[in-house]
Amino acid sequence: MAAGNRYRAGIIGCGRSGNLHARAYKKIENIELVACANRGEGKLQEFADRWAIPGRYGDLEEMLQVESLDLVSICTKDDQHVGPLLRTAAARPKGIFCEKPLATTLSEVDSMLEACRAGGTKLSVSHSMRFEQNFVLAKELGASGELGALREIHFVGYGMAGDMRGLLHEDHCIDFLRFCAGEPQWVFCYPDGTQDQPGLAGSIQFEGEVAARVSFGGRREYATFQVVLECSRGRVDAVLGPDPAGSVDLLQNDCWEPSLRVWRAKEGGLAGYRDGELLKTVRNDPWELGLRELVRCIEEDGESVSSGADSRKTVQLILAVLDSANEQRKVIVGREDS
Repeated sequence: MAAGNRYRAGIIGCGRSGNLHARAYKKIENIELVACANRGEGKLQEFADRWAIPGRYGDLEEMLQVESLDLVSICTKDDQHVGPLLRTAAARPKGIFCEKPLATTLSEVDSMLEACRAGGTKLSVSHSMRFEQNFVLAKELGASGELGALREIHFVGYGMAGDMRGLLHEDHCIDFLRFCAGEPQWVFCYPDGTQDQPGLAGSIQFEGEVAARVSFGGRREYATFQVVLECSRGRVDAVLGPDPAGSVDLLQNDCWEPSLRVWRAKEGGLAGYRDGELLKTVRNDPWELGLRELVRCIEEDGESVSSGADSRKTVQLILAVLDSANEQRKVIVGREDS
């Protein structure tokens, strides 16, 4: 970051995601977290006390009028990002860091992108797997050629609801598939759950020769979060699990850290395939890294690796997955906007 540049930041939404953003802001030396907004008075005061935030607002418009904010985090509920972002963009901050998903329809996303363009505001979306350094390493290993050509990606998210709300909440998972494999061509998915435990499974075909197999879902009484990059001469396995790696206790630990194993064909045999090499992982804060990247984009007039325009493609893919599962047919991605 350029010396001398200082940024005033505010957070909209004082729940779990707001705490993750507040923690990240406090780690960045040239950002001052000066304001927060939340409808519930009790949660607002508790949040502001915890993070020593002086400006406390029950009304978003008042915060935007009173405070001169350079950076704003949108941390409201999954389906409540549109209104706060549009009002924030009208105030013309330098950057907005919005929690995922951007919205639930492409028309809403487009209105958000246009508002940021009109206000000259840089928009980055908190797709944490694009910033978390161990997931980034898994992606890089799959693309490096060290393990041969990337052929297939498996994602298993048992314990996650595979319906509209559940899949949009977990959209960073679908986004990571795009991050690794590029742009999708078509999807074919089907329901794989019950009314009480909705789920889906299926395939996504990407440009070139890479396919993804996905399983979200129902009918499980346990949770699994696993991404496997299958290459022609080996594989990378990233799993969220118990300590020491894979902690998902986000407010107690510094990261969302998976355990990583790599298997190389030259190591030979089924035993090598089963065991693999356990890589040393690093503790990092993907929200902090995302905010630091947003500041660099502001100062260098760049685009985020998780820009609003790129995130639109993830929403489009998720809508195609849901359409395919609901109708149990092949859907060409991008043919029809939702």
